[in-house]
Amino acid sequence: MFRVTCALVLILGMIGCGDDYFCPCTAQIVSIKFTVVDNAGLPVPDVSTQVALARTGEDLTIAQPYASVGEYIAFDDAHIRHISSFFAESVRVTGTKDIRGFSAEFVIDRDECNCHVHKVSGPESVRLE
Repeated sequence: MFRVTCALVLILGMIGCGDDYFCPCTAQIVSIKFTVVDNAGLPVPDVSTQVALARTGEDLTIAQPYASVGEYIAFDDAHIRHISSFFAESVRVTGTKDIRGFSAEFVIDRDECNCHVHKVSGPESVRLE
């Protein structure tokens, strides 16, 4: 009986998140990134960013680990619970540095397995004005 139970747990665990087909979730963390540039098109470091779910106005704390100069994260898998399983969500990202700023909208959805986020629409880069 113990072996049957273990086998069932193992098989069900391998199925993953999808309902209709084999759909394994990976441990990979997906991040939706963008670059902040100045008027000359050069990447801008040290921009303070804020992310809010458009539908509710809820502010989300998105970690901004230093990857490369001017690169920031709009959304990542750590916040997938904020994205509906039934429709994509709009996320507003704003940023400031000194007296300059930007605002951008991203549309985020879940993948077919409901494991990771992906960008439906949104800019690759934004200009700090």
